[in-house]
Amino acid sequence: MAPTRRTNLSEFEKGQIIALHRRGDSNRKIVEVLRRSEASVRKFVSRYNQTGDIKPPSKAGRPRKFDEMTKRLFVRKAKMNRRQQFRELCNEVCPEVSVRTEKHALR
Repeated sequence: MAPTRRTNLSEFEKGQIIALHRRGDSNRKIVEVLRRSEASVRKFVSRYNQTGDIKPPSKAGRPRKFDEMTKRLFVRKAKMNRRQQFRELCNEVCPEVSVRTEKHALR
């Protein structure tokens, strides 16, 4: 029985799974060798057989304009100068982001 640890497969583990799979080992044998859950090995092998790629599929939807680093910068600048007008702060840090998004960041 494999231990239940909830971490993503590393690149090394993905390579090991592919090598063992190409060698003809069953999913159960791969689980015993790598000590990963059977579901994660099965899903990875299935996705690899369908796409031929070890990378997960890209996420759907529009990419974020206000990433975590920009958000931290925005909050830090807002705290440094609390008297600065909100509109000036928005234009200084990230002018292409809407005011509503920036207000959400300050909450």
